[in-house]
Amino acid sequence: MGAERRAPLSTRRLAWGLLGVVVLVALVIGALGRRSADGEDRVMALAAQIRCVQCSGESVAGSQTDFAVEAREDIRKRVAAGATDDEIFGYFSSRYDDVLLNPSSSGLSALVWVLPVAAFSSSSSSRSPYSSWRSSTPVDPSSRTTAGWRADHRVAIAAA
Repeated sequence: MGAERRAPLSTRRLAWGLLGVVVLVALVIGALGRRSADGEDRVMALAAQIRCVQCSGESVAGSQTDFAVEAREDIRKRVAAGATDDEIFGYFSSRYDDVLLNPSSSGLSALVWVLPVAAFSSSSSSRSPYSSWRSSTPVDPSSRTTAGWRADHRVAIAAA
């Protein structure tokens, strides 16, 4: 029968470490990697992140209410005037309570996303009691065979 060969502990740790780095980089890119679009695409992208105050759970981009039409026109004027995304969001946030569908990803809200990932990665990389017991228990290669197992039991029975 084929004997299973396991990767050394250092190789497995390196693999888990690399996986953690990839996940962390993906989270950073997702949080910070926003590109600004030009023209009408940018207007609709901004409108999609602003909640319509007359609708329940709908964005300004998807609604046809008077407020949504006026808000899109206001966004269009501000984009043409050269306002940044943060300035436009700040304007709507100052006029209306809880109007942003995607709150900022800085400060305390960033911790809400980063802390669980950090806690999971630190807990999974630490050694569990089972793994330390398993690695400290010597294994005799001959005991893996049937003959070795029988010999071990004969010695145990004779000792009892």
